[in-house]
Amino acid sequence: MALIPRALSPTIERRVRRGGKVAILYVIERQKTLAYTGRRGRTFFWRTYTGAELDYVEERDGMLAGFEIKLQGRRGRIPSAWSQTYPNATATVISRDNWLDFLIPG
Repeated sequence: MALIPRALSPTIERRVRRGGKVAILYVIERQKTLAYTGRRGRTFFWRTYTGAELDYVEERDGMLAGFEIKLQGRRGRIPSAWSQTYPNATATVISRDNWLDFLIPG
């Protein structure tokens, strides 16, 4: 068995861990902003038995909004199961292009 420095071996596991940390950071900052502005709502993580998931879901005033958080340059997509299960809900992919709108909602 050879030991390979992390910098030389960008494994899928490492990228997944990093992506998860970014998603957690975004969710924490979003919750802090909502609390500071007095916006109330319930928050969830959504996942199906088949593995389709959204990183963050908010329920406010009876409406659901789902968010999939992706790292820079990677394209995310909203699972079709989300739209089929919750046809009146919204869903947004959060990327480096729109992350500020997610953290500081209008």
